[in-house]
Amino acid sequence: MILSNGVEGEHFTRPRGSFAARGFVYVGALDSRFDWAAVRLLATSFPDEKITLYGPNHAAPAELPLNVELPGPADYESLPRLLMESSVGLLPLVHSVLNEGRSPMKLYEYVAAGLPVLASRTSTILAANAKSVVFTYGSDSELTRAAQVALDRGTLTSEETANFIAEVDWRFKANELRAFLESL
Repeated sequence: MILSNGVEGEHFTRPRGSFAARGFVYVGALDSRFDWAAVRLLATSFPDEKITLYGPNHAAPAELPLNVELPGPADYESLPRLLMESSVGLLPLVHSVLNEGRSPMKLYEYVAAGLPVLASRTSTILAANAKSVVFTYGSDSELTRAAQVALDRGTLTSEETANFIAEVDWRFKANELRAFLESL
C-alpha cells in the first residue's frame, strides 16, 4: 500500500479575516528543487503583487525583484494565518526527476486554507486532479497566464475546500490505513 501525504484540514480551514489578501505565498524548502527563475519571472510580470517565500533560504539568489520577500522559516502554528494573508499558493518546482515524485503536501495545505494554487506541472500535482483550484504551467508563457488565472480565481469557497481535502485529510488517511491493516 502506498499512502500519500495528507493535511490536517481543521488546522488550516479557519475563517478568513476581514483584511484583503494579496500576492503569492510559498512555504517550504528553498533548495535546488525550487525554481528561482520562475519566481523572478512571476515577480517581474506582476510587480504590484507581493511574493512571500517562507523557508530556510540557503540557495536564494543574490538579487531578487523588490516585491519578493524572504522572511525565513514559518512555524506550523502560524501557517493558516500566513497563508490566508495571500491570494495564491505557489509550488514553483524545477523540472527534475526529484520533483516528479514529490508529494504535494503544501498543495493540500494551501487549498485547505482556501487558496488557489499555481504549480509547476508534475505527475504528482496533476494526479491531485484539482483543475478548478490548481493551475499548472510547463513554460514561461504558461506561467504568466496561469498566474493571472489563479489571481482572478480568488479565494476558494468552503465547499470547494471541503470537497478537495475530504480524501486527503489525515483522519481519512488513518482510516484508509486501518482498513488496509484489517484486511491483512
